[in-house]
Amino acid sequence: MPSPSLRAPRRRGPSFRLAAVVAVLIALIVAPTAQAASATNINIQVPAAFSIAGTIRDNAGAVLPNASVFAYSATGSGYGQTDSTGKYKLPGLIPGQYTVQVAAPSTKNLVDGYYTTANASHFTVVAASATKVTVGPNKTGIDVKLPAGYTISGTVTSTGGAAIANVAVSAFGPSSDSVTTDAAGKYTLRGLAAGAYKMQLNPSGNTSYLSGYYSSANANRFVLALSSATNLTLGPSKTGVNVKIPVGFTISGKITNTSGVAMAGVSVRAYAASYTRQVSTDAAGVYQVKGLAAGTYKLELNPDSSSVYMDGFYTSTNANRFTSSAAGASGLAVGPHKTGVNIKIATGHTISGTITNTAGTPLADAYVSAFSGNNYRDASTDAAGKYIIRGLATGNWTLNVSPPYGENIQTGYYTTANGNRFTPAAGSATPIAVGPSKTGINIKLPTGYSIAGKITGPGGTPLDFAFVYAQSTNSAGYEFTAADGTYKMIGLSAGSFKVQVYPSDELLNLQPGYYTTANTAHFTPNASSATGVVIGP
Repeated sequence: MPSPSLRAPRRRGPSFRLAAVVAVLIALIVAPTAQAASATNINIQVPAAFSIAGTIRDNAGAVLPNASVFAYSATGSGYGQTDSTGKYKLPGLIPGQYTVQVAAPSTKNLVDGYYTTANASHFTVVAASATKVTVGPNKTGIDVKLPAGYTISGTVTSTGGAAIANVAVSAFGPSSDSVTTDAAGKYTLRGLAAGAYKMQLNPSGNTSYLSGYYSSANANRFVLALSSATNLTLGPSKTGVNVKIPVGFTISGKITNTSGVAMAGVSVRAYAASYTRQVSTDAAGVYQVKGLAAGTYKLELNPDSSSVYMDGFYTSTNANRFTSSAAGASGLAVGPHKTGVNIKIATGHTISGTITNTAGTPLADAYVSAFSGNNYRDASTDAAGKYIIRGLATGNWTLNVSPPYGENIQTGYYTTANGNRFTPAAGSATPIAVGPSKTGINIKLPTGYSIAGKITGPGGTPLDFAFVYAQSTNSAGYEFTAADGTYKMIGLSAGSFKVQVYPSDELLNLQPGYYTTANTAHFTPNASSATGVVIGP
């Protein structure tokens, strides 16, 4: 069951610190047995963070600019790049034991790996052999010297010898690399450690060529199955690893509605146990799935999520060649090509109604979505609060509603258990049996509760644009602090919340963490030590 919708924060690039994997909660201002309507003064004073710093060099001892350096532990992580002198610094770390990983620039033939104290280069290619760096206090001198790597190079062509550009070629073994063939079909994989590798080839887009692996067992040097791939043992490098990729089979046809009107933009996916390809229909409803290996495939069809037409599958059991049930899909034996696989997609059922607040005022721009297994459809309310979700197959559907952005109104689900027809809990939702269509599915969304407070740094300095996130079992919310460090998260359902704070990218010297009542700063870097905040009636 999908969780209530929450607009995710913009990812802040490599410097966005994932200090804790689990989203957590703000503090109890009252005793655990008491409940307050909303929570205020949930204030957190964020302490200074720790860092890891050092220098990255190549195998000759020269400094290495533009290398990527990562540090990660069970509860935190950091990222940085080396400067022109090979130096790096990973700020914003909470106390803990970190694994430090280094990736060379893609243009360099150097092996990626990990920091260790087991040798003079402080390098190992094996993650399990890495030496943990204990942070708290800061750590400097975490230097790594990357060894020279081996290469695999060659040319990818068709079986007729024509160069194939834009083939993704990957090698995986003790280390890995991935590149794309150039206009002449040539590729070079770099920075590989000594050892045995498999090589995978994936032509791009809706190409006629198959995906597969390198093998020395035939003249094409190509096989479909990983189990049949041949190892390439490096030490020394390998050149002339040329592969000829065969052309695959196709499935083609036309997608229309039951009246014969062409349907453009329908996603058509052909899938077998270990092979899949996907295309979309053109303006005339025509599709051609290319590059298929011999085998039996099923076809999955997905119109746009707001379409009146159902999602479904190809079947040979009726005149439309369409079923909304995966269990009713028919296999297509490919090898040779399959043409004329025409399908008429049926119009689906609908769920419609009105979304209001508990006073009966219509809510415009509320987001309403329906789920049934892996199927999903959505709609937005109009100025009168009305919505209609189309293209639904016969079956039980769960309805989720999110209020307009910025409104202090709760997100939740349709239920028949109360007069508002609303519950914040997915487990309490009432499935809607569709087939025929359902009208009058009206929901009154209740006013939300809030959590508010202030985020400061060392010395009580207000933190601007810190990201504050609160989550309970059934509800979640977020907000960025104002220039004075204050925040207020609205639209929350009753429950016990944990709150997490991330200082902004401009303040990477500060720790991310959680609210707690265990100290005067109301801060802990650990999710397990966070204090919950109870809000509700």
